[in-house]
Amino acid sequence: MIVSWLLFACVLLATRLCYLPNDRRLPKHVSVLQYAAQLTVLLILFEISAPLLLLLAFLGASAVVIYLLETSARILGGFRLLSLAWQLFVPLALMAWLGADLAGRFELAMSQPVLWVAFVLLMLLNEANYLIRLLFDWCNVVPKKAITGTDPAELDEDEYKAGRVIGMLERTIILLLTYFTGDFGSVGFVLAAKGLIRLRQLRDRQFSEYILIGTLASVLCALVGALFLLWINRA
Repeated sequence: MIVSWLLFACVLLATRLCYLPNDRRLPKHVSVLQYAAQLTVLLILFEISAPLLLLLAFLGASAVVIYLLETSARILGGFRLLSLAWQLFVPLALMAWLGADLAGRFELAMSQPVLWVAFVLLMLLNEANYLIRLLFDWCNVVPKKAITGTDPAELDEDEYKAGRVIGMLERTIILLLTYFTGDFGSVGFVLAAKGLIRLRQLRDRQFSEYILIGTLASVLCALVGALFLLWINRA
């Protein structure tokens, strides 16, 4: 059952990569395409059965409810993390309750460690962004544009998007290096390279706090993912 759930989880997480461009509500047609992609891949991966049809019906109903409830304010408040938990763990509970192994067609060809790596990597690519954004808002250190005249400082969207991409890359590099080589010294290399590039901007206290909190949170997520994968391999 775990391998089947991992396949399902990787499909779900891969389709959620469409959230990456911004923190706004998805257009209706993109939401439809997202569910269509989930439907297509799951039908390819798994044999048609009652549990699979129940799973697809659950995903369809969830997609409608999430689309209706999602707003920009709720997204920034962690709504997408809650929706992910709902879409991941309710199917797991359903599979356990039904005693269902969906008999994936490619299950024998894919080893479980590979699926765990894909699962953790997908979590770090997109979902970790929402956790870090919540931390920024809680600490009130989101990057802001310079104040001009009497206008209040506004969120610097360009800087935030750049930081998000950099964070995705650093988490990916740290995860892959620490997992495949066991060398945790890669963390120091990434931190040194990032600090060197941002050296001039670090003179601004608010910006330096933003960089420090974001970097440490990002590195922590990557290290937790790498340690989890190493533990899975030894279990």
